[in-house]
Amino acid sequence: MSHIVKLGITFKDLNVLKKAVVQLGAEYRSEYTYTGYYSDQKLKCEALIRVPGCKWDVGIVKDGNEYALEADAFVQGTSGGKEFLKNIRKEYAAQQIITTAKKQGHSFKRTTTAKGETRIEVQCY
Repeated sequence: MSHIVKLGITFKDLNVLKKAVVQLGAEYRSEYTYTGYYSDQKLKCEALIRVPGCKWDVGIVKDGNEYALEADAFVQGTSGGKEFLKNIRKEYAAQQIITTAKKQGHSFKRTTTAKGETRIEVQCY
């Protein structure tokens, strides 16, 4: 029996995703299988994410022209998994802005507001 579910999150750029994963304190690994609830259950992926506080991997799988996250359904119920899934889209967007600014030779300043919101100011010359 499988507990594997698509997490409804897709990304276009693996390099930007890797930066977002690391920024959130998780580990990005270039491995080609990830483990579900059953330890003998090895599932194919492009890379995997190890989230602190979560004993199951999150797989990054190719989905057409994008990459999707999938994992054992239990990941969503762990404290580490919930927090990671809540923040990965926001952090990916922030990393996209930073990556684009750097490529275009602009400087930027990243701050966090009192409400916990990320603010990125890009300075164009």
